[in-house]
Amino acid sequence: MKTVHSQERFYCENCPRTFVAKLYLKLHIKKVHTNPKSYPCSKCSESFVHWTIRDTHLLEHDGIEVFKCTLCPFMYKYRGNLEIHIKEKHQNIRTRKTSKKAAVPKDKVNRIEMGRRLVVKVQRLEEMAEFQNTFVSRKKQKHFTLK
Repeated sequence: MKTVHSQERFYCENCPRTFVAKLYLKLHIKKVHTNPKSYPCSKCSESFVHWTIRDTHLLEHDGIEVFKCTLCPFMYKYRGNLEIHIKEKHQNIRTRKTSKKAAVPKDKVNRIEMGRRLVVKVQRLEEMAEFQNTFVSRKKQKHFTLK
């Protein structure tokens, strides 16, 4: 049985992508490698797996320089975007600034948030119990006033 914190990675045989779950790998293969290329170019016979790749390809027909990734089918209108893509997707280098919250693993953020919620619930329950105890003790007196 695979645990949640397993370091096991699932590798795609068709490209350099890796996944933390076998299901994600299967979905990737189905979407990227087995689906027919359903985005045809209106100016030539090529087809593409994603509309963004097709639209960037159309720029070539218009004489606009396109920057192609040599490791996968992605291409970009701007060289800087290609450089970011290569660093992030193929070299696993984070280039964009992220907030401190985004840098914390998602499961840890969820655990922290759940802990905060639990503390608030416990505080509310304690306040309710204290109120009920105060109310009952005052009710036993013949005459009482609420604060």
